Amino acid sequence: MRRAWRGRRGGHRRPLPFRRLLSAVSSFVGLALLAAACTTGGSSAEKAIISFQGQAQDFYNVAVDSVRHAADLRAAALKHLHDTDPNVRFASFYALTLTAAPGSSMAALQTFLSSSDVNERLPAAGAIVSRGAKDGLPVLIDALGSSDVVAWFDPPMEAWQYASFVLTTFTGQDFGLTKAKDAAAAARTRPAWQKWYREHGASLTWDPAERRFSG
Repeated sequence: MRRAWRGRRGGHRRPLPFRRLLSAVSSFVGLALLAAACTTGGSSAEKAIISFQGQAQDFYNVAVDSVRHAADLRAAALKHLHDTDPNVRFASFYALTLTAAPGSSMAALQTFLSSSDVNERLPAAGAIVSRGAKDGLPVLIDALGSSDVVAWFDPPMEAWQYASFVLTTFTGQDFGLTKAKDAAAAARTRPAWQKWYREHGASLTWDPAERRFSG
C-alpha cells in the first residue's frame, strides 16, 4: 500500500496529505488557482480518475479537472462510480462531490445519503447541501452528536464537527452549535435543529448569491 494512504474499515481509505481537504477542494478561489496553475492542454478527466492512487498529485489532478473540465470529469465519475477498483471508486465519488449538478450526478450522490459508511454519507450530504438541495440537511442534523470519524481529513474530523460546519455555513442557523466543544454538546443542539427543519424544511429556498438557505 502506498504511503499516502492509510487503510480503514469500510470501502474508502483515508488520504493523508491534506490537513483540511474540505476547505482546499470546496473553495472556489482555491480551485480557480489550481486551474490557473495547470497548463496541460485537453481534458485529462477520465485519466485523473482511473489512474488515481491517493497521492497528493492525484487529488490535485481531480481538483484541477473539476474546474477546467467539470462536465468531462462528472461524466467520467458517473461511468466509474461502481468500478471494482476501490481507488477508482473513491476518485469517482470524490469527483462527484466537486462537480455534481442537477440531473444524474446529483441523483447519484443522493443515493449515498443512506449509506452506512459515514465517509460516503456525510460528504455526499455536504456536497448536496452546498449546491442548494435541502434533502442533505436531515442527514447532517442526525450526525450531530456522532463521534464517528470522517476520514477525509488529516487530522481526522468527527462527524459532528463536519455536520456543524456545513449546517451553520449553509443555513445561517446556529442554536448554540458553534459553541459546542464535543459530540455531547453538539447532540444537545440536535432537538432544536430537528424542530427548525420540521417547521421550515418545506419552505426553505436556496439563495445562489448568498449560497445559503432561507425561509
